Amino acid sequence: MPFDRKPAARLYILGNTRLVSHDGRDATPKSVKSRALLAYLALSPGGVSNRSKISELLWSEAADAKASLRQCLKEVRTTLLSSGLAVLFADVQRVGLDLGSIWVDALEVDRLVRSHDPADLEAVVSLYCGDLLENVDVRDPAFEDWRLVERIRLRRRVCEALEAALARGPEGCDADWVERIALSLLTLDPTSEEAHRTIIRRHAVRGDVAAAIRQYQACRDALARELDIKPSGETEALLRHLRSEEAHRSTHPATPPSLLAPSQPAPPPPAMSSIRLREVLYPTITVVEKLPAIGGPADAAAVTVLASALREALSRKRWLAVRNGPPTPVILPADGSPAAPEGSYRVSLTCLPFLDNIRFCAELEEEATGRILWSNHHDCALGGAGFDLIDDLSRTLAYRLDREIELCEIRRASRLPSQSLSPYDCVMRAIPLIFKLTPEAYAEADRLLTSAQDAGPHESMVYSWRAFWYTLSIGQNWNSDRNATKAEIRFLIQRAMELDSRDAFALAIAGHIASFLDHDYGRALDLFRHSLHLDPNSPYARDFSAVTLCYAGNAPEALNQIAATNEIWQQHPAPFYARTTDCIAFFLAGEHDRAAEIGRRAVRTNPNFQGAYRPLIASLGHMGKVEEAGRYLEDLRKLQPEFSIDWFRANYLPLHRDYNDHYIEGFRKAGVG
Repeated sequence: MPFDRKPAARLYILGNTRLVSHDGRDATPKSVKSRALLAYLALSPGGVSNRSKISELLWSEAADAKASLRQCLKEVRTTLLSSGLAVLFADVQRVGLDLGSIWVDALEVDRLVRSHDPADLEAVVSLYCGDLLENVDVRDPAFEDWRLVERIRLRRRVCEALEAALARGPEGCDADWVERIALSLLTLDPTSEEAHRTIIRRHAVRGDVAAAIRQYQACRDALARELDIKPSGETEALLRHLRSEEAHRSTHPATPPSLLAPSQPAPPPPAMSSIRLREVLYPTITVVEKLPAIGGPADAAAVTVLASALREALSRKRWLAVRNGPPTPVILPADGSPAAPEGSYRVSLTCLPFLDNIRFCAELEEEATGRILWSNHHDCALGGAGFDLIDDLSRTLAYRLDREIELCEIRRASRLPSQSLSPYDCVMRAIPLIFKLTPEAYAEADRLLTSAQDAGPHESMVYSWRAFWYTLSIGQNWNSDRNATKAEIRFLIQRAMELDSRDAFALAIAGHIASFLDHDYGRALDLFRHSLHLDPNSPYARDFSAVTLCYAGNAPEALNQIAATNEIWQQHPAPFYARTTDCIAFFLAGEHDRAAEIGRRAVRTNPNFQGAYRPLIASLGHMGKVEEAGRYLEDLRKLQPEFSIDWFRANYLPLHRDYNDHYIEGFRKAGVG
């Protein structure tokens, strides 16, 4: 049901199960059965079920199911009450969950799929980030049967709602929205011909017949693979019409394609759509399997599995275009083929068995020059290269490659003449300028990002980086009209997510805005989780999530998040930005020595970033290092003359009371007036 007031907690049972209190704290029970119990109650009529039914569902093979249920209820109640949530009730016959106080993602999806409002269906796509209870493995046959039935029901309802929206047509909705719905539907049901036809028509409107035919082929292959059937007559007729239009255009170049209904004239295609821009201008990366010269079929299979996992991980990076490469021998003969264009990269993977060990090797090569840009290896015991190891290794490679290629692309864009910059090149050139945090560099970054937006109005990446640029300008106190700036930020990030609802970076920036500007920490953490679901290696989502957990009063969990980001940010062009988050988290956790050590490095790396000074000064105050704190306070006031305890109270983000007092006490001890 819709909430007219702020819920006491949010229960997520689609994808990874978790319970989050209203202030952003994690209240998820530790045991799998406890999480399964919450989900079952949430989907029960009125949130209530009887004890015997729950016992049969979760402990159908246990010797004393009732005792197991009592123990489970005790754990759930203790966990909830520790987070201030009195939402579970039980008597001798029944157990229930107060659904009037808890928002549940699956129930919200059930409600929203009945709506014809485009915004509601967009919310459905955002909420349905995975199947029911993906990380809950109860291993009880009765519960597994219930979960399977509920999974199928929820997935079917979402698919039917999205397919109905496509069948109704784009009345009152722009064509980009319709395409996003079609793409989202295909992630849930790759056999939906309605979705395939929608995307085929969109490609045709753009004039990209080759992409339209590829979409038809994807439709045909999915139907054959999943259902062992051929495309319907309607889909085949669309293909024939497409090919006839292409043949007609080849002899009459001025005639535009027309695959929309006759009463609905096709809008003129943009100069370059987001999809075409990605294909043409974004850096391409080809993953090549180098078959080992020694070793057996199992070694070759390990390389193939690693290459497949790496392609999957890299394909989550919306700014990269990932391609397959054919398996090749380790020693590659020269083939005389023409050099690849700049911005193209090749990753070669192989493994080398030796005695009782195996070494996986990866090399990043610039295709235009053949120059090796980066290489790495990972050793493990022979026979230990299972899927878990391969998945871990592919994630490690993905975020290292992400950073290496970004640095290469920044250098490449910096060498280009200004008149030949693409929108993507403008963004790459602007990134290091943004993080310099000087007024001059900031103004130049603004000029580049404005040019990128003018030339690439259909690119999510451009709007996301412009929104981030504005948030830093607020943090640095460079705005005279904060309200107007906040309105512009909200427009930019909304546009970014409209253009690409699966852009993990855009979702991370949206979460940062919800936290930094709106102080809605619960929504911010929701957006970060969605971002990390799309790209688990997103450094921005992890860093923003950590600092939001600090604001919400959960510094220990922020430190856990930081531990997962340190290796990623080591390769970032501006590591001081993440170090500031580390400094805040360690300071609020009471580890002042560690916070001061990190804060000193952050300030030394970039003395222009005002955000790093505050936790550093407060840490030094608690440590009794007043003289050192005074030097940093003097430097901060050169950047921010108005800084004081009163300014902090009036302008800093609202913190958990204990954390706020901890900051102010540190400032007082450091001599801040």
